[in-house]
Amino acid sequence: MDKVIIVGGGLGGLLLAILLERASIEYVVLERSPVAKMPLEGGGAISLTSQIQPLLQQLGLLPLLKDVTKPVSRVTVLEVLQGSGRQPTVCGAIHSAFSLSRYGYYSLAISRPELYNLLVDQVPAEKLLLGKQVKDVFQDGDVATCVCVDGSRHQGIIIGADGAYSNVRLNLYRHLKGKALLPPQDHAPMRFEYRALVGMTKPLDPERFPLVAETHSDTRVLVSCGQRPYTALPYGGQPMVQAGYDAAGLANVLYTHSQDPSHHDLEAGLRSYEAARRAEARHAVESSHEFGRLLSRPGWIGKVLRYLVLNCIPQFLLHSLGDRLNRDRPQASFLPKVL
Repeated sequence: MDKVIIVGGGLGGLLLAILLERASIEYVVLERSPVAKMPLEGGGAISLTSQIQPLLQQLGLLPLLKDVTKPVSRVTVLEVLQGSGRQPTVCGAIHSAFSLSRYGYYSLAISRPELYNLLVDQVPAEKLLLGKQVKDVFQDGDVATCVCVDGSRHQGIIIGADGAYSNVRLNLYRHLKGKALLPPQDHAPMRFEYRALVGMTKPLDPERFPLVAETHSDTRVLVSCGQRPYTALPYGGQPMVQAGYDAAGLANVLYTHSQDPSHHDLEAGLRSYEAARRAEARHAVESSHEFGRLLSRPGWIGKVLRYLVLNCIPQFLLHSLGDRLNRDRPQASFLPKVL
């Protein structure tokens, strides 16, 4: 099988690289950044839910992560009225402590830089090529090639893991458009653009801020209400979870066909993976949007709905939702299964 070229050394790309390393599949990661590690002073928090932790346990990462994470016992939602000058008030909370007894894991809170740097340490330095910005991707017969800004070329099975504004995707679109094969919905630019302002405090004094000394984390979401409320973009840990499904699914397909010199069976396996993942990813995005609309809905109706959902939802409904999310957790087929 051809070498795997992973374009993008973000969380998803690194997770796939670690899986391929464990599967002894030849690969290389092309990362546009000139440095491997992220500074700890920047970046927000990420939730590692019970969905993704069996995969992390398979890879031997869970013990390392527990040194730099804190279990999440609840998610508290606060409201503030724009321009009122008042302090935020608690709207309600979703308690998640049952995750340990029901699914075997607490959700874990971790800063994005710490998670990223831990994953970087698992990838051999010679396989993580820095300063490699891809400018073109093309295919000639069965040979796929990506060309970097520095003139270097890399051939093999190309996997785009370079984010929403992916150069791999944009180049594929350009070639497909030239052949009149690009679907109409992909001709339009992305519909939404978001800007995030993320900040981190200096280390806090536990005597002044007792919350810091607690053994469990209380994740807090601030909802801004008013005539023009800010749109909430909750994700419930989905970026890392969905990256885990993508990476494990791709790694399983590549491992299954790693001894097959032909491309036919591999192509069939990838098409099957795409069909399954497309439906799952669409459902995850739609669910996140629904929760975002609930948190962002203005007026008294939005306030009442948030109060009911956050304070009056029966425990059995939370269990039902959690059971559905944890029904099919991603795992590598070539590593010992974690129950």
